[in-house]
Amino acid sequence: PSSLERILPRAKLMKWSKIEPEMLIETDYSALARAGQDGLPLRVGGCVVAIGNFDGVHKGHQALLAHAKALADQESVPLVALTFDPHPRRYFKAQQPPFLLTDTILRSEYLAGCGVETIVQMRFDMLLANATAEEFIEHILLHALQVKHVVVGDNFVFGKDRGGNVKTLRQWGEKHGFTCVPMAQVTDAAGVRLSSQYARDAIKNGHTATAEDVLGRPWVLRGKVVRGEQRGRTIGWPTANIALDEFIQPKFGIYAARVTIEGEEGEYDAVLNIGIRPMFALATPLLEVHLLNTQQNLYDKILRVHFYDFIRAEADFPNLQALQAQIADDAEAAKRILQNRDSLGIMKA
Repeated sequence: PSSLERILPRAKLMKWSKIEPEMLIETDYSALARAGQDGLPLRVGGCVVAIGNFDGVHKGHQALLAHAKALADQESVPLVALTFDPHPRRYFKAQQPPFLLTDTILRSEYLAGCGVETIVQMRFDMLLANATAEEFIEHILLHALQVKHVVVGDNFVFGKDRGGNVKTLRQWGEKHGFTCVPMAQVTDAAGVRLSSQYARDAIKNGHTATAEDVLGRPWVLRGKVVRGEQRGRTIGWPTANIALDEFIQPKFGIYAARVTIEGEEGEYDAVLNIGIRPMFALATPLLEVHLLNTQQNLYDKILRVHFYDFIRAEADFPNLQALQAQIADDAEAAKRILQNRDSLGIMKA
């Protein structure tokens, strides 16, 4: 078994509950540095804090958060996740293609599912980027959060020019009465470190099973249905079109999927296509999802698309009849894949 399976068995990885609005506190370095504890609700003070970007809230994150939760329960204090938006990588490398596994809503729900009581989401801006490690500890960890324990990965670095690390936190903790708890890397059965980048690489290559193993759940893309050219409707396969926005771009092709609609009950089997549709040569990649065995007006609704198996790569077709025949085959393939998952009792998203 992987090092995570010894800590948190797959069967116990929980479904994610919806969060309460007051759970997410959006702030910035300037506000917290000025206000200190007065800049946060009283419930946050004297906490155990887990620090990270937590993109994807993968199994490695889950192990870290499980340890932080145990510390918080032991001390009878709240567990706070301190995270950042935009992702620092987006701030420093703004021209890079989108790469996120989760948006703020999904990440917050996944963190809540791991026992986090409050999320302090700091805006990653110039002031935060230029704050030294020592300033960050003094203003944010000591004055604002009044931390008892800080839980981070053992390779954690922070502050201007990445000047702070676990050693820095430990030194300050010895002087100011908090502890730094570094968590060792979590690996899969082959000894590969579980990370957000590992999951991203799997998604970019269409390796949905690998991504699911890293995340502990199928990968989910969340987005609003937008109006398209309605070509699918004219050939008998209406689709809901979703822009990728800041989400990572999966491998182009056809996938088996399941869809949930925010604010509504139910989960729907689906087949989806992502790409430029070679037959129509779209200028911008588009995700199109077709619900199997049901028809609904989905315009302007927010969908959560749960990616399962990759079926095939995008292809060009000589005519619409050939395209229609292939779509029918893809839909049948998606049904078989989803039925097989259900028969094996594989956990849904």
